[in-house]
Amino acid sequence: MSLSISWRLLDITAKGDSSLLASDKQPFVDINDLKRDDLAPTIAATWEEDFFPMDGSMPLFPDEPEGLPWGWWSRSMSDLNGVFAAPPELTITFTENHTSVGLTFDFYSPTDDYCSEIRIRWYDAADGLLADKTFYPDRPRYVAYHLVENYRKIVVTFLRTAKPYRYVKLTGILYGAIKEFTDADIEEATLKEAVNPLSAELPYSELMVRVFSEDEDFAITNPKGIYAALQQRQPLLVKAEGRELGTYYLNEWSSTAEISTTLTATDLLGVIDKTDFLGGMYSNVPAGDIVAEIMASAGAEYEMDAALASVPLSGWIPVCTHREALQQVAFALGAIVTCGRTDRIHIQAPTASVAAHISYDRKTYEEKLTLRPLVTGVEVTAHSYKPETQEKELYSAELSPGRHDILFSEPVHGITVTGATLVSTGANHAVIDVSVAGTVNIAGKGYIDNTQLFGVYAASLPAGEKRNVLQIKDATLISPANAKAAAQRVYDYYQQRYENELEIVTAEGEQPGQLVTVDSMYGRVIKGRIEWLRLDLATMIATGGVVGVVE
Repeated sequence: MSLSISWRLLDITAKGDSSLLASDKQPFVDINDLKRDDLAPTIAATWEEDFFPMDGSMPLFPDEPEGLPWGWWSRSMSDLNGVFAAPPELTITFTENHTSVGLTFDFYSPTDDYCSEIRIRWYDAADGLLADKTFYPDRPRYVAYHLVENYRKIVVTFLRTAKPYRYVKLTGILYGAIKEFTDADIEEATLKEAVNPLSAELPYSELMVRVFSEDEDFAITNPKGIYAALQQRQPLLVKAEGRELGTYYLNEWSSTAEISTTLTATDLLGVIDKTDFLGGMYSNVPAGDIVAEIMASAGAEYEMDAALASVPLSGWIPVCTHREALQQVAFALGAIVTCGRTDRIHIQAPTASVAAHISYDRKTYEEKLTLRPLVTGVEVTAHSYKPETQEKELYSAELSPGRHDILFSEPVHGITVTGATLVSTGANHAVIDVSVAGTVNIAGKGYIDNTQLFGVYAASLPAGEKRNVLQIKDATLISPANAKAAAQRVYDYYQQRYENELEIVTAEGEQPGQLVTVDSMYGRVIKGRIEWLRLDLATMIATGGVVGVVE
């Protein structure tokens, strides 16, 4: 089994906030290449010693090198011993404080060239020296581990090259380190995934990995270790058997022994459940515009089916988490939401084609078949929000000078403020600026929620069955325009009554949300959607649940 987990212990905001300066540089390079994440350095022959093989394997240096991706090349060249007479320096400044466990340097891997001695100095906002340390790289990608907190400037001095008569060639810099765990390090790893086909809720995936490490940097109690530099959205990239299994973001780090560390992480849906969306009132707004607003506020990457994005929606989203807001949109659309083992959120229509067949020879005897209760009807409440014309008091309080965010429990419009200046407003909030301490009054107009019931019911009941009607009342983007379709969709789902819990010995890429067929008990075949999986990443044995019908 080949399992690897790449933990990106990076200050993810530092690169975008950086300004780079090097007076010692070749005229054709653009030092801002070092801010790129995708730089593939240009390979070309130079007159550096033992650099230009005569076998034709090295491309000639271009006549017009400007504009090509080089990274940073110094103008100065090292001497016979690899030492610089006047060592080139790279100065990096920031507008905000940053913290990282060190710096990762990408030198020039195409020819195995790197600097073998560098000095790094970190400074604070007042230009005070925070740390001064010399490192001795031994390969083209080198991590200079040294935890420094709240730095505003870094000065890197390149003292020596590993080979004589070389320029400094730097093709990338990361503010932190990438820690790689492989089979030898990983004691246990599981991935729990789930999807709700109706988007009545949006489950998120959870990764748990326990690693063996004698590295003191992993000790939670070490004030200079990795733990001190942890930030939100520290990503872990997972691969098994060469297959990408997604990006997960650190949620908790714990240790039960000095040499054993447990990391838990969630996918992007779990991340956006920790931040709030201010909501809004919408009238025939394309669903794609609403999703774009939610995702921009959350700072999350996503993909959405174009057909779903064009569907107009009307209704209200209250103040809630970004995940809860996305759930309201997805339920109204009948969309499935999942991260799909990638680094982004996917909003898509349920697939109608069968993705895989799970045959008897791919299963163990650990199997359970359950018949879910019969749902005989579904009633969905549609909401129509009509603006009121009568003004009323929304808020009154003594406030100190400064900016204040005021949240409302019900949607409002036409807001007026006394005792403060109104900075911005929405259906659920107002931002005000108080110049002098005193009483602030906010008035505005509300909305009337005209509700209407839409239902779908079984034409007849089996003998002995009682009515079992499911009611959905709080889907606030369900309007008279889409309520009937939503009720039918929910009713149809609950007619799929067979839940097959099984263990798959050879998982072949199946994941929640896919439509599959399963060889089940008594020679029957279940056709349904995978709703949850628990995957042992060490063995790739999966326990899962498929909900569907007997074919």
